[in-house]
Amino acid sequence: MKEQEEVPGRLSPDLKSPVLMDLRHRIVSTPIQIMIADEDKLFTEGIVALISQWSEFQMVAKAATYDEVLRHAVAYSPSIILMGVRMQSVRCSEIIHAIYEKHLDPYFVVVASHNDAADILEALRAGATGYGIREGLSADRLRGILWGVAAGEIVLSGPVTSLRTGLLEQEKKPLPEYAFFQDLTKREREVLVFLVEGMSNAEISHQLFLSEPTVKKIIGRITEKLQVSNRVQAAVLAARYMMTHKL
Repeated sequence: MKEQEEVPGRLSPDLKSPVLMDLRHRIVSTPIQIMIADEDKLFTEGIVALISQWSEFQMVAKAATYDEVLRHAVAYSPSIILMGVRMQSVRCSEIIHAIYEKHLDPYFVVVASHNDAADILEALRAGATGYGIREGLSADRLRGILWGVAAGEIVLSGPVTSLRTGLLEQEKKPLPEYAFFQDLTKREREVLVFLVEGMSNAEISHQLFLSEPTVKKIIGRITEKLQVSNRVQAAVLAARYMMTHKL
């Protein structure tokens, strides 16, 4: 693993910034349970050895097959599942959907290669809230991604240009979910941008001089209009949209 040059912009935060570092002190004191799911056993063992050095995390399970992922997810109920883009030819987006169908709600972090942009986008649509590029994933970067995701942040760490390229390829096909943004009011768009930035209801309330119940109602309208089930999925969809459009 090596250091990777930071990519400027909203979707590539400085994982060593005071803001994200401060998130570490807002997480519960018990270790955050992690499962890794990847066919590459050498990569898996390297990640396991790395995470074992960090007392704030606990590796509870390893999976190398699709069946193992589902079985271990049910047995261990990890807080975060760190996964590759494919397993036994099954895309990570399909695995995410299968885990949600079992009424589990972990955070998903996808570790991919530069040429896996389409799979990353599908994973984000399915509910993943973080990704890292395998070729440039340093220990500090991985640790920052895990902390950010555990705190409810959306952490897209890697070349945004590779995602943009994959997105533009997909834009040749109709993407009906983008039409939903046209139904958002100006206030709903403002709140949605803050959701992309990972702000809490209280922080949004302070920024917009609104009461927290009002912010909660606005977020409810946003999720209904975008036809998603929660604020994280709304923020991921908006982040994907904002790569090529202005919200």
